[in-house]
Amino acid sequence: MTLDLSGSLESSRLLVEDLAQQAPHWPAFARVLSRGEWLAPGPSIPQIPSPAPLALLGEGEDPADAFWLRADPVHLRPDQDFLLLWDASALDLSDEEARQLAETFNGHFQADGFLLKTPAPGRWYLRCASTIEGETTPVDEVTGRNIAHFMPRGKDCQRLAQLMNETQMLFHEHPVNQARAASGQWTVSGVWPWGGGRLPPAEPHDGLTIFSDDPLHRGLARWQSATAHAVPGDYDQWKLRAGQRNLVRLDQPAIPARHGDGPAWQTALADIENRWLLPALADGQSLLLNLGRLGRVRYAPSMGWRFWRRSRPLWYWLTVTLDQTSDESTQ
Repeated sequence: MTLDLSGSLESSRLLVEDLAQQAPHWPAFARVLSRGEWLAPGPSIPQIPSPAPLALLGEGEDPADAFWLRADPVHLRPDQDFLLLWDASALDLSDEEARQLAETFNGHFQADGFLLKTPAPGRWYLRCASTIEGETTPVDEVTGRNIAHFMPRGKDCQRLAQLMNETQMLFHEHPVNQARAASGQWTVSGVWPWGGGRLPPAEPHDGLTIFSDDPLHRGLARWQSATAHAVPGDYDQWKLRAGQRNLVRLDQPAIPARHGDGPAWQTALADIENRWLLPALADGQSLLLNLGRLGRVRYAPSMGWRFWRRSRPLWYWLTVTLDQTSDESTQ
């Protein structure tokens, strides 16, 4: 079983230091990380050059052969002389708010060949009349950071920048934002384009069973004609539907990690410890933990006997990997 925790443990040093001060025991995390085999970072699912149309497929929509971008709603907040971005998880948009904003967007950009679809309040998709070439950054990697370092790059970067600027002006005085500001809520400053492409030719599935609430994973399963389920409540419920090879996407800690919410982050990690790792180890389950850019850890029951390896808590391993990734980013 692969447990995909990518994005959930890639937290700030402040959160890791707080975790160390609290020093929760969490023996299952400690055993897997201390006695397992650490591997280089790698994806839990195949590298996908065009996540937007696959995610749209996972929303139950038909991307057809059009070029799609994710164009998720974001809030921009000035800080000194730059802008910080916050993703849709900080906005708590309603379906009706998303519908009204998309209606205004589509009315303005229709002549340019853009169509915005909002199958979920915080997940928006932009159909483009033609291919847009360039490099973009997923919105969850930009959250809480200066957008100047992550703006689109490449051939059509100016086209995307113009779209973003016009959307900011279009939404600035929108009735939805006026109502949100009046009630003390963050406004929708604009959209963040990323993950563009066309739906690639379908590939046969390889027997993988996917458990995920992420539309990208659901879309991947539909694309491969593979089996897909929602994430069950715990390991025991998962086992009733498990296949021969299984991917379980556990992303509950990701949002509090991005927003610096230490208590919520620790609660979500404790749920993974108690509902997934502890019963999996008790059941003799072989595991592959994907920790995103921090690396992957393979664990087999026989590795539990590696008593010569000192058992270290989760916060220790996060401190080590945080130091390593910080060093790599400055090279």
